[in-house]
Parts: sequence; structure tokens; C-alpha cells
Amino acid sequence: MASIALSTVVIGINTYFVVHSVMYEIPHQWGILLGVAIYAVLYILMCIYFILHMIVSMGNTRLNEYQVSTNTYHDQTHYF
Repeated sequence: MASIALSTVVIGINTYFVVHSVMYEIPHQWGILLGVAIYAVLYILMCIYFILHMIVSMGNTRLNEYQVSTNTYHDQTHYF
């Protein structure tokens, strides 16, 4: 449970710094804002993937019912 809380805190801090940087330090031109928006969406998707992977790795069996999680998380049990 502590690892999930720590992950949430880290993601929250990173999100705060990105929002602060976008609002106060980056020029407000549409091209730059579009690039930041695309990067932000990819970052959030990556965080969601890591959270789901961590939940499955810690032994949660509820996500095993879905075909996507079975293909994505359980075929990678070998590390090297």
C-alpha cells in the first residue's frame, strides 16, 4: 500500500511542476502548447500503464479476467 501512495505522490508532484512550468515559464504559442499537451497525454498513459503493471505484479487477480491484461502483463514474466 505504501508503494501505491508513494507513486501517487510522485505523479502529483511531477504534474504540479509541469503545470507550473507551462503556465509561467513557457511562451504561450500554439505549437509549443500542442507539443506539451501531446507529451502530457503520453506521460499520463505511461503512468496508468505502470500503475496497472504494478497492481498485477503485486498479486491482484481481478485484472486477470480481462484479455488485454493477460496478454500485456503475464507474457513478460521472464526478465532477460
